Amino acid sequence: IVEGFISSLLKTMGYKDVKIVALLDGESNREILNYKRSVADLIVEDEDQNKYIVEIERSLTNSFIHKSLFNSSRLIIDNLAQRDDFTKIVKVFHISLLYFEISKEKGVLYHGKTIVHEVETKEPLNIHLEDSETHKSHDAVNIFPEYFYISIPSFNDRIKNEFDEWLYVLKNDHVPEHFKSPYMEQVAEKLSLLHMSRSEQDEYHHYMK
Repeated sequence: IVEGFISSLLKTMGYKDVKIVALLDGESNREILNYKRSVADLIVEDEDQNKYIVEIERSLTNSFIHKSLFNSSRLIIDNLAQRDDFTKIVKVFHISLLYFEISKEKGVLYHGKTIVHEVETKEPLNIHLEDSETHKSHDAVNIFPEYFYISIPSFNDRIKNEFDEWLYVLKNDHVPEHFKSPYMEQVAEKLSLLHMSRSEQDEYHHYMK
């Protein structure tokens, strides 16, 4: 389910489907435990074997931008500490699920990234490096984190594409029968379990055993 959500979101910006290859310990940084409340920290890999770190976070306060910068920076530092090689920095995608409206225009999905360009001509900086292990070439400036901010209450319930189905489910905790995403059957099953009372869940788990 999480793979489907991340892939659908990344595809809105032209990235390919991803698979989860590892889970990171979200509570490893004890000194920032009061700040870091991630839903998940993951390592994913796309169809071209490019690996990325994805952090999913819930936020109820207006400090979400500062918090996302802080957490994505820590993820980079923790990953680099194991390598001691700056060329091995893994790109981070930070996803904030926001349970409030963040603009007067009631925008739903916001995306941001660092773009480096020449001041006068506006020509983007174009530097490619080759990985010494895989010998694959990559855009050097593409290592900067990318940020997705999703204002769930601002979604108008109109379904125009696959990601709109995910927005609808996040907002309404319900999966209409006509949804086409291949993941929605699994989502509906999980939601039906979450909607049960505690005694019903205990009975369900006992039955499954």
